[in-house]
Amino acid sequence: MLRLKAMSIAETIAALVLLMISCSIGILIFVNVFKNDQYRLKTLANIYLQAIYLESLNGENRKNETLDFEDFRIKKIWKAYSSQTIDTKGLYLLELEALENNGKIILEQRHLIYDAQ
Repeated sequence: MLRLKAMSIAETIAALVLLMISCSIGILIFVNVFKNDQYRLKTLANIYLQAIYLESLNGENRKNETLDFEDFRIKKIWKAYSSQTIDTKGLYLLELEALENNGKIILEQRHLIYDAQ
C-alpha cells in the first residue's frame, strides 16, 4: 500500500503561488501574440495601400473599387478635389481604406493627386 506524506500549509501556499505566476506568464504571452497579430495586419495593409497608391499614380484607373484580400479588404475612392480658396482643376483626392472583414477600419490614407491632362 502506497502512503503519501501530508503537506504543510506553507508548502501548499508556495505551490499555489508558483502555479499562479506560471499561469500569469502564459496569459501575458498569449495577449502579446494577439497584439502582434494586429500589428502584422496593420503593416500588411500599409504595404498594400502604398502599392495601390503608386499604381494609381502611374495608371489611368480612376474608378472606385473594393479589393478583397484574405484578411482584409481595401476600398479605393476617387473624388474631384474642391476648394473655395484655390484653383483645383486637375486635383483629385484618392481615399484608401483598409477594413477588417467585420468592417473595422485598420488603416486609412488620403492622397492629393494632380493630373495635368
